[in-house]
Amino acid sequence: MKNAIVLGASGETGKAIIDLLLKLEYNLIGTYYSKEPQEIKGVEFFHLDMSSISSINNLLNVLKTKENIDLLVNTISKKPTFNRLEKISFEDYKQEMDVNCLNFIYLIQKLLGGLINQDKSSKFNKNSNIINILTEFVIGPVKYVSPYITSKYAMLGFMQTLSAELQDKEIDIAVHALKDM
Repeated sequence: MKNAIVLGASGETGKAIIDLLLKLEYNLIGTYYSKEPQEIKGVEFFHLDMSSISSINNLLNVLKTKENIDLLVNTISKKPTFNRLEKISFEDYKQEMDVNCLNFIYLIQKLLGGLINQDKSSKFNKNSNIINILTEFVIGPVKYVSPYITSKYAMLGFMQTLSAELQDKEIDIAVHALKDM
């Protein structure tokens, strides 16, 4: 049986992905932030605050005891700050960058580097997949959401670079933009 992690499993997109993966008979770990999901047979849920490195480390500690990862899907996104750039605090800007991009990079780095494994090998199998769900804002940006757009373009660049880096390990990377936020 294959193993999957769905980051943001309690959101609308995450729930749909969980439903699909259950039909495909994956062992599932789902994360949630604000609303604890109802129990679903075949899914282990863990609280994850992507703005907190210690919360990410808690998830990594849980993953130490799990088999390798065949699929990781990220649907997490901080709600955008809507305002003109000059009215957005730098701290708000930084928080969106952390949640939407930088802390995901931290998580992937730890999983790929094997830093949570005793044998220092990657937690991903050959032929694993890492999928990041973005929004249509990366296709056609709109005004007054610059922190959000910047963080999502950074994520897009990261995923494209990661794809090139992982070709030799046969780990596939995909980025999908959805119309709804």
